[in-house]
Amino acid sequence: MTTKLLTGILSKPVESSSQARLTLTERAFQIGFGANQWPWLLKSLYGGTRHSKFALLERLRLDHDALPHLGSWKADTHFLNRVVDLVEERQPANVVELGSGATSLIISSALKKNGKGRRAGTKAIAPRLADFKSQ
Repeated sequence: MTTKLLTGILSKPVESSSQARLTLTERAFQIGFGANQWPWLLKSLYGGTRHSKFALLERLRLDHDALPHLGSWKADTHFLNRVVDLVEERQPANVVELGSGATSLIISSALKKNGKGRRAGTKAIAPRLADFKSQ
């Protein structure tokens, strides 16, 4: 279990009379963590090329402006193409998807293209969650 007391990334509480300083180990941990994570963070902001985005939209017969910019923590075009591949391969009757962005549109469009299946989102599931909590 992670706690804020054991995480070297979080700042230390500042005492009222003096500034708390990081130890050498805590500073080294921050530098190492940053050096290890920045490539992943940079890739997460990418989202894919315009060409791959338009190819995905054409694959699903969607308008070229159907999706927003896919960078900054949203699903990228590689992941979305993989989702479409899985829907086409498995042809599910029902898909439960709890997102509210690109994946919702892509899954719904892939199901429609297949001619069968339906996507249930949070609105369809929310009433059942209340029943589940009470049990």
